[in-house]
Amino acid sequence: GTVLNILFGAIAFILSFKQMTKLATSIGKKK
Repeated sequence: GTVLNILFGAIAFILSFKQMTKLATSIGKKK
């Protein structure tokens, strides 16, 4: 269970990071 939790956490972190970069680029384009 621990390994799966770490793996899931890493995937969630990567996905959230990609979302943040997309949001930053969209905001940058608006300005």
